[in-house]
Amino acid sequence: MASQKSTQAVPPKRQRGRERVAAILDAAAQLFVEQGQAVTMTEIAARSGTAIGSLYRFFPTREALIAVLLERYAEHLRAALTSLQARAPALDPEALANDLLALATDLKLERAAALALLDHIEDDALRQQLRTEMHQGVAAILIGAGIAPGAAPAVAAAVILVIKAAGTLALQPDSAPALAELHRMLRGYLAGLAAPARRD
Repeated sequence: MASQKSTQAVPPKRQRGRERVAAILDAAAQLFVEQGQAVTMTEIAARSGTAIGSLYRFFPTREALIAVLLERYAEHLRAALTSLQARAPALDPEALANDLLALATDLKLERAAALALLDHIEDDALRQQLRTEMHQGVAAILIGAGIAPGAAPAVAAAVILVIKAAGTLALQPDSAPALAELHRMLRGYLAGLAAPARRD
C-alpha cells in the first residue's frame, strides 16, 4: 500500500504551488496534443518552466500526471454541463447552439489531450464514464430547453457528434468560418425541434 501512495499526485498546499501545477498540466496537455503518448516528464518540465525535481514532487510518475490531467478535464466538463443545464430553459436556439458548441471549443486543449490519452490507456471504465456523463448531461440540457424527454437521448447523440466536430475544428487554423457553419446547422436543427412545441 505504501508504494501505491508514493505514485499518487501530491496536491499543492499553497497558491504558488497550485499555480505551478496548473502550468504543468497546461504544458502537458499541449504536449500530448502535439506528440501523443511519446511525451516525457523531461519535456513537460521544460515546457512548463519547472525544475524536474519539482515536477516529480507534485507528480511522482507520468501516470499520476495523466490521471490528474484527465480528472481536471472531467471536472471542467461536469461544471460546464451543470451550468448550461441551469441556463437552458431561458436560451433560444441560437444561444443554446452557441453554448453547446462551447462545451468543446472552450475546453479544446484539455479535450484534445484527454482524447489522445483515453485512446491509449487501458481504463475503459473512465472512458465509458466520460461518455455517459456527456450524453446524460447534454440530454438533460435539451430537456431543459424544451425537447421531449423521449426524444432527448437520440437528439443528444446527434448533437454530441456536432460538438465533437466543433472540438476538432477548433484546433485547426482559420477554423472560424467552418465553426460558424456548424453553429448555423445546429441552430437550425434545434429551432426545428422547438417549432412543434411552440405550435402545440
